[in-house]
Parts: sequence; structure tokens; C-alpha cells
Amino acid sequence: MERTQVFKLQAGDIINMYTPFSVRKPFSWLSFLIRKASKSTWSHSAVVIDIWGRTFICEALATGIVVRPIEEWGEEAVVSVSRPKEPVDKKEFSSKAMSYVGHTGYDYSSLLWHQLLYQITGRWYGYTANKKATDRFYCSEFAAYLYEPCFPKWYETTPQMCHENTCHFDHVYEGLDTTLY
Repeated sequence: MERTQVFKLQAGDIINMYTPFSVRKPFSWLSFLIRKASKSTWSHSAVVIDIWGRTFICEALATGIVVRPIEEWGEEAVVSVSRPKEPVDKKEFSSKAMSYVGHTGYDYSSLLWHQLLYQITGRWYGYTANKKATDRFYCSEFAAYLYEPCFPKWYETTPQMCHENTCHFDHVYEGLDTTLY
């Protein structure tokens, strides 16, 4: 597939995304279930970082916190890009995100248990910032943690909450992920 860059990402951007449902794409089933369970438009969040002038995506996946070049990311998903209203030190932000790559696991318990209870009851029963270890994250939790002052309850953040934080972020793009590189 030929790609045409329509929008230029920059370090510090938060990308929220979902994969449109397709019977032929099993990953889209997971996206659909996450969106339904969380009552959200978005099923995944990631952040953009800069390494030596190259754009990378840093995100929490089932294997933990990973980083990959923007050119290797994407699956014809719908994305919304949120950019911080206040300027971000791109080097500091990228370094902070990279410090979790390779040794930080995925937070299955918060995603599958605590988030589910939160969506059903509206009350958070999981760990709070005082007790939450930062050795495991799920996707939007990781993005929110990197912007902790903007998300004081980062440990309960959903992709929808990342998208709706218009006090600290501007929505600067919405479209297919294949138009980002």
C-alpha cells in the first residue's frame, strides 16, 4: 500500500486509536470489545517520541512497553492525535518514555479487572498513585503517567479519557494511521 503523509507527528503527541470491526481481522474484535466494555470510541493509546531526529511510537502492548519506528506502526486504524497545549521538552519526554522500554510489563490486572469494575460501578477499586507500582502499565495508563500533572488519576485513565482531556491537549488530527508517515 502506498502511503502519503498528511500529518506530521511530533514528540509528546498522544495517539488514540481504534481498529474498525472486520470479521476477517481478529485484532479488530479485541478493539471492538475494549470499546464496548469501556464505553469508548477509542481502544488504544500510544505516545510519540523522538530518537536522534527520528519519529517513534512508544506504547504498552501485551509484551510490555515497546518502541518502534513510525513506519513500522499502524494497521489501518482510525487515529486521533492530541498535542499538549504547553510546549514539551521533547528530549526529556522521549527519555522518560524510553526509560520504561524493555523491562516494564503489561498491567493485565488493572485493565481486565479494575477497569472493568470502574466501568460498571463508576468507582475505582484498583491501585492509586500512592500504591501503584510503575513496573506495569496498560496503554492509556502509560500515556497518562507520562503526563501525570495533566492526569492526576493516571492509574484509572482510559483511551477515551486521554482523548477528552481538552484542558491540557488540543486535537490536531483525526484520520487513518497510514497517513501519519
